[in-house]
Amino acid sequence: MQLEQLRSEDTGRLAPARVAAPLTLAYIGRLARETGIGEVVNGLRLACDGGVWPRLVIAGSGEDESCLRKLVERLQLSEQVHFAGPVFAEARLKILRHADISVLPRCGTGLLQTLHYSLLAGVPVIAPRTGTVSDAIVHKVHGLLVPSGDPAEYGRAMCQLAADRELLAHMREACRAWPGARASA
Repeated sequence: MQLEQLRSEDTGRLAPARVAAPLTLAYIGRLARETGIGEVVNGLRLACDGGVWPRLVIAGSGEDESCLRKLVERLQLSEQVHFAGPVFAEARLKILRHADISVLPRCGTGLLQTLHYSLLAGVPVIAPRTGTVSDAIVHKVHGLLVPSGDPAEYGRAMCQLAADRELLAHMREACRAWPGARASA
C-alpha cells in the first residue's frame, strides 16, 4: 500500500498512514550526541504525530544515555522506545532479525559494522545519504537513504515504510541477496 501523501500541504504535518502492525526499528550503537540517535527519536515523535506508531529498540550505551532517556520521556515515547543496553555479536543479529528496519543516523566505524550486520540479517536500513553508506547500498533496494539527518526525514521514511509493506518486503529480499551478506553467511 502506497502512502499517497507524506506531508499535508495545509498543516505541514506528516499524513497518517494506514498500517496493520507497527513498524519495529532497531538502533545498535553508541549512545552519544554525535551518532545522531536523538534525531531518530525526534523523527519517531513526528511519525507518531502522523498516525504511525513505530517501535524503536535502542541497543547500546554511552555518555548521552541519560539525556536520551530524558528526551524519550519528554517526547512521551516511553511506550514506543525500549532501551536494551549493550549487545554484542549474536545478540546484535537477534535484535536485527526481530526488526523491520535498522536505523543508522550517522555512519562512523561502529555504525558501518551495524550496516553490515543489518544486511547480513536481511534488514533494510534508514540512513543518511553519505558516500560511505550510498556506496554500500542502493536507495529503495536495501533501504531508504534520507537527504540529511533531519528528524523530519527520518519521520517521513518511517511513515513511508509503515504504509508500504510491499516495498519493505522487496528490500528485505534484496538485503538477503546483498553480495557482502552472502559472502559472510
